[in-house]
Amino acid sequence: MKLLREFLTWWAERMAEFVPAWLSGDSADIADALLVEPVPGTTEFDLIARQGGVERPLGRVMPGTALDDLLRGNRPPTTLVRLPAAMLLEREVALPLAAAADLDRVVVYEMDRLTPFAAADVYWSASTVRQDADRNRIWVRLSLVPRSGLRRLVEALRQAGREPTGLRIVAGDGTVRRISMVADAPGTTSRARRASRAAAMACGVLALIAAGLPIARQWWRLLAVEARIAALAPAIAEVEALRRQIVSRTGGADILAAESARLGSAVQAIATLTQALPDGTHLTAMTMRQRQITLGGQSDNAARLIPLLSAEPALREVSFLSPVTRAEPSRAEIFSIKLELGS
Repeated sequence: MKLLREFLTWWAERMAEFVPAWLSGDSADIADALLVEPVPGTTEFDLIARQGGVERPLGRVMPGTALDDLLRGNRPPTTLVRLPAAMLLEREVALPLAAAADLDRVVVYEMDRLTPFAAADVYWSASTVRQDADRNRIWVRLSLVPRSGLRRLVEALRQAGREPTGLRIVAGDGTVRRISMVADAPGTTSRARRASRAAAMACGVLALIAAGLPIARQWWRLLAVEARIAALAPAIAEVEALRRQIVSRTGGADILAAESARLGSAVQAIATLTQALPDGTHLTAMTMRQRQITLGGQSDNAARLIPLLSAEPALREVSFLSPVTRAEPSRAEIFSIKLELGS
């Protein structure tokens, strides 16, 4: 039933795309409305009557002022509050792809995690910006206006018998943000209204019946995708568990890296000594404590090892730890050298 409900919602939204802007009520221009604009820095607000796309100022009033005289002969059915862009707060958030099926409900539950506000403290709307099925993510733009900044204005309009139903804000990019002020969750009423109008048009237009076949195909494909998602769920859970383990171990890796930088790397020391020691020299022992290294071995000419090792920039404080002796019968010289690995 859930999948069928989601399919019907999607189908209704697709049908709503055929509805003319003047019928859907979602056009950028407001046909008939009483526009209320708060005056910055004061408790006053301007009243503007908009009819047929033409705006006519009615006057500036203060809270508690009776509006009957100003509205005589100008009583649009809708009251909207028009705000400057500075009062709009917006951010883009990432949510699981499944949230798209009931976006408003998900945002209500997650509002205090996604923003510093509770859902009851703001007027808000949510719209999908983009989605990535491969990453199982959708990106949603949250548009917020704190209720506290409009409380006095809303109370004044209610006392005058004009309940505001929505906010209209021109954002910084020039596009219009529409935020519902009714008690229902943002988007619920408008979505149901669009679905009802779309369904009425679908019933009245026989041409839409021909769209049934491609819609059915989309539904079956959606069923197949849901089945694949269910099959991949165990693998996704395993990947998430591994990701959490990797994150938890990152701190240990940082500590090891810091200690390696402080104490020196044995691999680096071996590589440096391999390049510095000449042919005919063989190490039989090597110890490293922090950056102090002790070498033991045999060489055809042990005396030349001191200047050769001292010439290496990564080595310092090179000296014999004990006198050089000869090994019989090979006549090779046995040496013991101490040095320090540079930083």
